[in-house]
Amino acid sequence: MKFKLYRYDWESGKDTEVGEAETGRIARSLTTEILYKILDTYLNGGGKQMREGIELGKQFLRTHPTLMRQAICWALGIIIGLAEHDRYLDDRNKVAIGTAKKIKALYDAGELPMGAYL
Repeated sequence: MKFKLYRYDWESGKDTEVGEAETGRIARSLTTEILYKILDTYLNGGGKQMREGIELGKQFLRTHPTLMRQAICWALGIIIGLAEHDRYLDDRNKVAIGTAKKIKALYDAGELPMGAYL
C-alpha cells in the first residue's frame, strides 16, 4: 500500500504533495521515538480515544495470528510503560494512569499471559 506525503507550505497556507511512500518502507525506517511522535500527533489531532483504538484492533483481525499477539503485547507494553508515570496527575489522566498501574500489577504478578512468540 502506498500513501502520499505532504509538507505544509507556509506561503500558501496549504499542504503540498512531495511524493509517496510504501507502508513497508516507512515501517522499516521507524524508531520508537519517531513512532511516538507520529502517535502523539495522531492522538492530538481530534482527540482520538477508545473508539479509534477499537477500530484499529478490528483492523488487526485481518492479519496473521502471530501479529495479532504482537499487537496485543505492544499495546499492553505502552500501557505498562505509562504506568510508571508518577509526576503530575490531574483530572485528565489520573484515572487512566491508575488503570495502567492496575494492569502493570497484573502483568508483574504473572496474571496477564500472552503466550509465546513463535
